Order: sequence, then C-alpha cells, then structure tokens
Amino acid sequence: MQYFIADFLKEGDTALDVGANFGRIAVAMRRIVGPSGQVHAIEANPDLIPKLRADLDANDSSDVRVVHRAIFNVSGAQVDFYCDERPSAVASGLYRVKEGWPKTTVETITLDDYVAANRLAPTVVKLDVEDVEFEALQGSEELIRRYHPVILFEYGWRPDAERDVIEFLRARGYQCFDVNFYKEVDREFYRKLGSRMFVNVAAIPESAAKESGYVALTLVVLSRQDPSGKATRTKNVQVRGPGRFVAHVEVAGDPEGIAALWVKDSDGVGSGMYKAPIKHLQHHSCSYPCF
Repeated sequence: MQYFIADFLKEGDTALDVGANFGRIAVAMRRIVGPSGQVHAIEANPDLIPKLRADLDANDSSDVRVVHRAIFNVSGAQVDFYCDERPSAVASGLYRVKEGWPKTTVETITLDDYVAANRLAPTVVKLDVEDVEFEALQGSEELIRRYHPVILFEYGWRPDAERDVIEFLRARGYQCFDVNFYKEVDREFYRKLGSRMFVNVAAIPESAAKESGYVALTLVVLSRQDPSGKATRTKNVQVRGPGRFVAHVEVAGDPEGIAALWVKDSDGVGSGMYKAPIKHLQHHSCSYPCF
C-alpha cells in the first residue's frame, strides 16, 4: 500500500488516514508531505487515540492532526462502536466481531463535512473502517467530485452489487488495482476467488492512471543461483497494461536459491532490482515499482 501512496503523494500535499489505528500509514504519509503538507489521522476507537498520538510523537510526526470520529454517511449521529481487545485492535468497528468486546459510543462525521470544515483538498485518502467503507464513501461524494483523490481501501466482496465499493468508484471514473497483484480489478475478479476475504485495493482516477509514470511494456528477468553460486537467467516475462508490473514465476526446487528479480525496460535498460531472498516465490507474485 505504501508504494501506491508514494506514487501519488508529494511534498506539500494533504492526505487523510481514515481508520488510522496506531498510525503506521499516517507516519508514512507525513514523511512524504513534509512540514508544508498536512496529514489527518481519523480514528474511531477511543482506546487507540493515546497510542496513536504516542506513535506519531515517537516518529517525528506530532504535527499530524488526530481526530476521534467515526467516518460514516451521516454527520452528528451517535453510533455503537465495538473495541477489539487484542493488542492490534484491527477489527474494532461498528459491527461486533466477537461476543464480549466492550462497546462505546462514537460521534460520526462524513468526509465531505470534515473536508469542507477544514478547507482541505486531499490528494490521497486511505480508508480502512472495517466493512463500512461503502457508507464512508457515500458521505464522500463531494470530495470525490471536486478533488478526485487516490483512494486506498480495504475491500470485502459483498453479494449486493449495489453496495459494492469497487463498482461505486468505477462508476465515478476510477480504475481499481489490487495492491498485492498490481492488477486492475473489478467486482467479478474477487467473486471468482470464491471466498469472503479482505484485500487492499487502490482506486486511481482514470486521468491519473493514464498520466502516471508506470512502465507500459517491461522486460522482467529472474536471476537465480545454481549450486556453484553462478547466477543464471531462467525466465523473461513481458508485462503490458497500466499500473505496476508483476512477474508471476513458478520455480522448481528450493526458492531460497533465487538471487534477484532484475527489472529492465523494453529497450533492455536496467531500472531496478528486487533483492533476494524471495522466500515465497512459488506461491506469491513478486512486484517492483518502476518510475
């Protein structure tokens, strides 16, 4: 996810971290935008607010604005909020995942109202609000229409297509990319996977996706060490289309033997390297950002 943030956020920009948790993404955003930019970390879990502030302070990000609100499709409502008691508190939200979790009440605000009240023009919005991303975006229509921010969100496939976040954003001029596969996706892509899971998706305005510095045609070379230690090329992969490129490579034998993933453009000029060891290449895609 941080690769996508770094692609579209620059010094002096404004970013929103909605569902900030301990502030990992907010810190990354702050390092990019610098003192001339703004980062707003919005978190609904009251137990996390002091921890969020402490982490921001510890990472030279004390100027990040911390806001205790629940982002929703209406402002000013008092809603039940369930606090995940595990140390990570990652499942805290408006829906109770486990019996016995403590319940509190949190005031809601829409992103449209928050942005207007603070006179913001966000470039990037990260949205991780535990299965109420659709409702949060319902309250972001004006933000989307006026500023067209890149939106990174947690996605879970729903049977009800009318409440699908990907289709909601695609209907408003966005292209959606799976952050793990670096592949453009739609609702059908996840339906075919056949399981109820949560993944990270980046929604990029069509104009920004077309104008980005992504390589459209890339040569990817996998280097591997044989028993003698000599590096040998094993496969070339041609990758086309917008977004980051990804090499899907199946390797027989011990994946610990992989030395590196070398990246070259269509003219054969080297542009980067994904360093070894790539421990899970047999089961996962390897990706490399290229500018």
